[in-house]
Amino acid sequence: MKVIFEKQQLLICGTALAILGGFVFFGYMPLQEKLLQVRQVKSDNELLISSALEHKNQLSARKVELENIKNSIFNYDLNIPPKRELGVFLQRISELINKHELGQQVVLPGVETVSGDLRCIPIKIQCKGSLPRIFDFYTSLQGLDRMVRIENVKLVNSKDYSGQVSMQTTAVIYYKPESSKG
Repeated sequence: MKVIFEKQQLLICGTALAILGGFVFFGYMPLQEKLLQVRQVKSDNELLISSALEHKNQLSARKVELENIKNSIFNYDLNIPPKRELGVFLQRISELINKHELGQQVVLPGVETVSGDLRCIPIKIQCKGSLPRIFDFYTSLQGLDRMVRIENVKLVNSKDYSGQVSMQTTAVIYYKPESSKG
């Protein structure tokens, strides 16, 4: 009887080990693998969400930038006069140079060119003064009610380093002849 009892115990232990092994290999390990997959997906999603939030913040900044650009070009046609008015513009440039106390001024128009419906007149501007005054001049130039494109700027410090800067600029102004409007 003892042998039968030992065989039964071995059979019960073997069955228990088989059940336990089956649970580990067919239940627990696949669930752990699934859990690792879920954790990886969760981590990927968190990374995606943080990236999307960063892009959302950038998108908000770009929307503000776009609005600013739209506002700056909203009435650009109003800044392109129907007449040449070159003399008036050159006088205004000279007045701005004098207003900002810049010396040795030279304001010369170049050869007019055609670009589509627009006429372009390059203007050579030269003067001398302190850098803050030259900066103020450019700020005032930007505030004119006529579109002005600055093509190049050359600033040269004085040889004696006295704080005087020589400025050379090529600007372009535009006008749209009456016959081109439509």
